[in-house]
This record gives sequence, C-alpha cells and structure tokens, in this order.
Amino acid sequence: MKLSPFSLQHDWKLDWTIIPDSINVDNRVYIQYNRERNALIALASVGLMTKNQLMKIFRLDEKQVRAMEKRFLILGHKLIRNKSTKTTLYTLNVKGAIAIKLDNYKPNYWLQYFPDDVLKRIIFFQTYENLPRQPIIATPSPFVGGIDNGGAMIYVYISKGNNDDLIRYLKFEQQTNQRIVLVVETLGQLRTMEEYIKKLRVRVVIENDLLKNENIDTNIFYTYKDGKLIR
Repeated sequence: MKLSPFSLQHDWKLDWTIIPDSINVDNRVYIQYNRERNALIALASVGLMTKNQLMKIFRLDEKQVRAMEKRFLILGHKLIRNKSTKTTLYTLNVKGAIAIKLDNYKPNYWLQYFPDDVLKRIIFFQTYENLPRQPIIATPSPFVGGIDNGGAMIYVYISKGNNDDLIRYLKFEQQTNQRIVLVVETLGQLRTMEEYIKKLRVRVVIENDLLKNENIDTNIFYTYKDGKLIR
C-alpha cells in the first residue's frame, strides 16, 4: 500500500511561531463573518489545521485569512516534511480566543505538540471533510475531536504509532452506544484493538482514502457486521 503523506515514517520538523511574554493585548476585537467564528471555535476545539483546510472547510479566501492574521485571530506556523515540503498551519491566536470568549486560552499551547500530535489534528479535519458538516466539539483524550451530529456525538480517533491509549479507554471507559470514527494507515493496525471495537458503533477509514476522496457520497468507511469488517 502506498505510504500515507502523513505517515510518521517521513521526516517531520515543526517551525513554530512564538508569542512573546511581553505582548500587550488590546481586548477590542471583532469578527467579520460567522464562518470566521466557526473556524476559531474549531481551532479552539482541536488545536490547529492547515491553511488549505481553513479555507476549504470554512469558505475563506486568501484575503480573509490574511485579515484574520492581521487582527491576531489566528497565528501561522510551518510543518516541514522530508526537509522540503512546507505546509502552513494555523493555531488560535490571543484575540481569536478573546473573540470566542475562551477563558482557558494558553499562549503558545502548540509548543506541547509533537509531530504525531500535529498530524492527528490535520487528519481530523481531513476526516471532517468527508463527513456531513456539523459543529466540531472538543473531546477528552484519547480522541482528537468530536462532531455533534444532531446531538449524537461522533468521536474521532487517529491511529499514529501505539494505540494503547484507545485500548485502555475501550476496556475501561467506553459506552456501548458511543459512535467512533477510527482512522488508520492500514487495516493491519486494527489487530490489537479489534476485540474491543467490533461490537461498537465504529466506522473505520484508511488515511489514503480520505485524501483521494472528492465525493462525500462515495463510501470510504468500513464497518463491522457480524464481527467482520465490511465496506
């Protein structure tokens, strides 16, 4: 199977922009469009997204994104793959947090993210693009984020390396009616957790299928039926 562009087998480097401790913030802030507010809430819930995702999901053009940067709503960074391919990332900036009344905002929160944390968040939004557009909700670990599907929460887990955190959750904390979307690089990653997930309301999708899918009506998700994985 072709290697996912988000695989940890690539060489990843993060070039973070840092907010200085001495910054003096003017609390006056405004939001021009409701889609800007939705983007800020999504960033607050998940942590970061790529520039392309910001523009595509929230229908923002280059001019609007630049304006959000200038108004200190969002902050840009770089993700570098194999020392050459650069991707622009955005996180929530100080005034973005003020605009959505986020009380627990911590400047430079992104410095705690390792490459796998960043990739999980990018893949979350790639998954979101392949699902009906519903509000994005913050979720506890081990999930990257959630989607409020008419009051029925969908929890999204991205498999990167060790899946022990999900196995512990499924063994001790999960609820039988919980709906989960599980993103893997290969179906072989399911072996260690299959005994826990095959009886749940879970959908499984392969990373590369997320990237090439352009039609939301195309079924790229696997489900379990009678203990067997089917599409």
